[in-house]
Amino acid sequence: MSTNTTDWTNITADATHVIVDYSDGNSFNTLINAYLATDTIWVAKGTYTIDLAIALKADQKMYGGFDGTEISPSARAKSDLDGNGDVEPWEFTNATEITSPVSTNALTFGINSIADGLTFKNITITNNATNANIIAIFSSATGSVLRNSIVKDCSVTSTVAVNTVTASNGIVQNCLMQNNSLNNTTGAGTSNGAGLYLTGALSRGIGCVIRGNKTLNLTTSKSKGGGVFMQSGAKLINCVVYNNENQGQGGGVYVNDATTEVINCTVAKNKSGLTGGGIYMNGGGICNNSIAWSNMENSSSTAIPNDVYYGGTSAAKTTFQNDYLAYGLNEKSLTVTALPDLANCKLITSGEFADNTLDGITDFAPKFKNPTTTIGAPADISSIQQANYKLLTGSPCIDFASNALLNTLTITTDLMTGTRFVNTKSDLGAYEFGSVPTTAVKNIKNSNYKVFKNGQGLVVTGLSGENTISVFGLNGVLLQNISTIESEISLPITQKGVYVLKIKTVSTSETLKAIF
Repeated sequence: MSTNTTDWTNITADATHVIVDYSDGNSFNTLINAYLATDTIWVAKGTYTIDLAIALKADQKMYGGFDGTEISPSARAKSDLDGNGDVEPWEFTNATEITSPVSTNALTFGINSIADGLTFKNITITNNATNANIIAIFSSATGSVLRNSIVKDCSVTSTVAVNTVTASNGIVQNCLMQNNSLNNTTGAGTSNGAGLYLTGALSRGIGCVIRGNKTLNLTTSKSKGGGVFMQSGAKLINCVVYNNENQGQGGGVYVNDATTEVINCTVAKNKSGLTGGGIYMNGGGICNNSIAWSNMENSSSTAIPNDVYYGGTSAAKTTFQNDYLAYGLNEKSLTVTALPDLANCKLITSGEFADNTLDGITDFAPKFKNPTTTIGAPADISSIQQANYKLLTGSPCIDFASNALLNTLTITTDLMTGTRFVNTKSDLGAYEFGSVPTTAVKNIKNSNYKVFKNGQGLVVTGLSGENTISVFGLNGVLLQNISTIESEISLPITQKGVYVLKIKTVSTSETLKAIF
């Protein structure tokens, strides 16, 4: 499907490949509804307007992010759209944007359906008298996945329960949730998780960035999880949750029961109106291999630092293992009798609380690559888009995590799909420092140079002295020509294919073939 009839030049229309032209005179919903269950739908770049929710059928797959010249979803081009130095899984150069001028939810799933490479923006639900979601994977839609997608600048206003993206025993993987808002105008219902709402033992949020989201509620205590709300055994893995805000508890993440887990996440610069500026652990819960840093709560007349708040009305024990937590832990003043289980955690309760110090003076700084300087959801979302919460050399969070937990859950990569366990131990948070990409590149012959694929393109290591690297397509066309004196260089190539690399020094020349 395309907004431009010149797209799909490499696709031949036949009995199994149908090319559909979308124009303002057509209804996008009508066209989508005409597809059969088990169909795979490719949607080219452009803006598509909906007047009601896209309802994916069982086993249906919808892919966006195409220029129209590709012959496989793996060939879709990506680039660093937010300028944070990384090419992330959802950053498709040719965006497929879905929006709506009317009050409507946007997407629902059937059993085993997939939505991949879509951007949902400026979608609103207003004055709704029923439970409302922009995107919903309901419990009946087992095996469904939302991945490599963006949900941004969306809002839900309702008199009952409101959520933005709900996964009830579904998976949300490698997605960006940005600048969304929830508002319960009566206080009669909840407004939980402006970025992501996970419920159910099969629910997963994996490799996502959740930033700049905000929840509001007339009854402030019913506003939970400015970024993420999770319960009933859900797991949040390899995610960065930063600069979110809510009026109640859990500015970043709200964990609602004892079986729910936060694993290898970075939670920073979030703000709550009541308690738990970073993570609120209610009635138990598990937090492992994670970083909570520089979050804020405003439970008194003056805002105070608070990264993790634990407790609840049950005596369930809260478990923290291999975590790096600034400002320590605060206990909820209710009927909690079970103290938290702390295993190999670093609790920072005094000293310098800067985010990073390149001069190495600050004792406890986690040393993030480019953290934000403000706390809470900003008025201008562009002010936080270039943040990067990777770890720098010398971070105390490197080699601090538990390998056993990651092995048990078969977590082998980080947010950028780099391999875990660079050294003998894994790192805390969503990123593995110095991680080796999961897909190696095949060389023409044995070489002192090593070429790998990572989220930014091709990485060449083993360089020495002054080098000139030329990258050619198989047709012989020169694509890039770069000179460097560094021992390692990243080549911004994101489209899969076969490339020839010629590496020249003052006295040598070597040719490699990269296949990825």
